[in-house]
Amino acid sequence: MELVTTTAGYEMLLRWGHLLAGITWIGLLYYFNLVQGEFFKEA
Repeated sequence: MELVTTTAGYEMLLRWGHLLAGITWIGLLYYFNLVQGEFFKEA
């Protein structure tokens, strides 16, 4: 586990985590937009 103990490894983990968090956030925004759109059509 030398990767986590080095600065470059730590930065890489942060970058990948940030990328995955951004993809998840945008995906959830699209998902809730679709769910909410169907709800407002019924109301």
